[in-house]
Amino acid sequence: MPPSLDEVLALCAERGVPVLEDAAHAFGSTLRGRPAGSLGRFGAFSFFPTKVALSGEGGLVTGSAPEDLEAVRRWRDHGKSAAGSTLHDRPGGNWRLSELHAALGTVDLERFAATLAARRALARRYDALLDGVPGLRPHPVPGESGSNYYKYLAHLDESVDREVLKKRLRDRHGVHLAGEVYDHLLCDQPYFGAAAGPDGDFPRARRFARHHIALPLFPSLTEEEQERVVSALRGELS
Repeated sequence: MPPSLDEVLALCAERGVPVLEDAAHAFGSTLRGRPAGSLGRFGAFSFFPTKVALSGEGGLVTGSAPEDLEAVRRWRDHGKSAAGSTLHDRPGGNWRLSELHAALGTVDLERFAATLAARRALARRYDALLDGVPGLRPHPVPGESGSNYYKYLAHLDESVDREVLKKRLRDRHGVHLAGEVYDHLLCDQPYFGAAAGPDGDFPRARRFARHHIALPLFPSLTEEEQERVVSALRGELS
């Protein structure tokens, strides 16, 4: 079942609500052939070192309207009325990438097509290797979507203790699983305090948060290393 984003976009357009895409993890992903970051009025990507494309820190803002992009350029540069000007006609901040981060990001973007292809090939191989592993099923990519596989997710059966499994994989096999996405719901964050709902609220979200794992996936991962990960999982889950 594809994501219902088109319905959300149509509803927002009907009500005059601008859509800002939080595409932090989605660089290179697509929905029905349209790239992430092109679906709303703005898109925002993160180039933090853990992302699929990186600049060391910072990110990228996308938009289709020239006047919107010009406004972003001014906001990021102290609200100056024009590049190089000492006059300010709007609020702003110092949100520019440093030259070093920009140079690093430019080089990484030049090789991103190969990075994306490698991540997708590794994900397809995990799909095949994990077939028949008990107590685990790969997370399906929604129809008409093209994932960048920022993380490769799998779901554990209710009977599997995730923390015990992760410890055994680490201690017995030297396999370290990546962090979850995410293991706490937003409503349970301490910042919200009394606003958090009872533990029984949002049962489907809670099940996802408690029972998914993220397998190692990075462009330089070898076939031998993938087989080792899956062999360890099969051994601990059988």
